[in-house]
Amino acid sequence: MFNRSSKYIQLTDTGETFLRHSQEVVALFDNLIQEVESSLQLDKGKITIGSPPITGSTRFAQLPGKFKKNFPDIDIALFEYGSKTIEREIQNGSIDIGVICNSPDISIYHAFNLANDPLWVITSPENPLSKLTEVTLASLHNEQFVMYRENFSLHQKIVSGCLAAGFQPQIIFETSQRELMTQIVATNLGVAL
Repeated sequence: MFNRSSKYIQLTDTGETFLRHSQEVVALFDNLIQEVESSLQLDKGKITIGSPPITGSTRFAQLPGKFKKNFPDIDIALFEYGSKTIEREIQNGSIDIGVICNSPDISIYHAFNLANDPLWVITSPENPLSKLTEVTLASLHNEQFVMYRENFSLHQKIVSGCLAAGFQPQIIFETSQRELMTQIVATNLGVAL
């Protein structure tokens, strides 16, 4: 691999080929180490987040921006689903993280509380309920309901609460859009929670 003389040492053609390939192997190994460290440190990649369209929390809205500042090379994909769908998509691996409106099964999920949102009754100003400072579910027994679709955990929570209060809610409209729900309520067609 070397041509030697008393004054110098020179690589043979085979030695130069060996050196070039050795340098490539070392460079590949260095790159491999950097990429593995990078993936372990989450420096690049993609994270998929499921969030219900009803998540109006300012705190949640700030999270993707803060995350992107800390990890600029990680792409964020945000999908809007109801809480039931989000839980199912986490289980099947379609999404990485989910924001849901109910308490998850902690034997299946790693979870933490992001915010506590109280349940509010939304009425039109013409509805007599709008004058009250507090409303019970039982007092809504004669009202028509504008609700989130069945794939939202809040849907079942409201129906169960109404049944426990002694009545079946009269659902006149279901949607996945909070804004549409409030606009329908504004026309005095029903109430929403």
